[in-house]
Amino acid sequence: MPGAIPIAGNIMSASDLSRAQQAGAKFASSPASPPEVLDKAAKESFPFIPGIATPTELLGAVRSGFHLVKFFPAVPFGGAAALRAFEAPFPHLKFIPTGGTSEAEFDDWLGMANVIAVGGAWLAPREEIARKDFETIASRARYMVAKF
Repeated sequence: MPGAIPIAGNIMSASDLSRAQQAGAKFASSPASPPEVLDKAAKESFPFIPGIATPTELLGAVRSGFHLVKFFPAVPFGGAAALRAFEAPFPHLKFIPTGGTSEAEFDDWLGMANVIAVGGAWLAPREEIARKDFETIASRARYMVAKF
């Protein structure tokens, strides 16, 4: 598809990252921050978005040179209140909350200065994928993009 950017998700190991790169991924993300993956991505200057849930994990990502992180699972780990708390000690960092997010709070998340995007399964529910109801998924995606 013209303009599509291949992204690899759920990277859990350095070998996962290597396979994603070999498959043509232009960047990758993970729900966690395995040190071996942080090191490999940083060493190779490969665009990578590590996942964090705690301040300790966040510091590990920052020490490896990452300033954009995936906050996962966002809602179970404090949601918007947690990101507001992260803002004072980490004002230079940006977040992508995923995990427990919903369309209902999409605008609230994006209204936060330290949030650049929001992810969630609500955009493409499994049952719609199973039914191959891609028009509904595409329509929801177009609606969400138009909100920017």
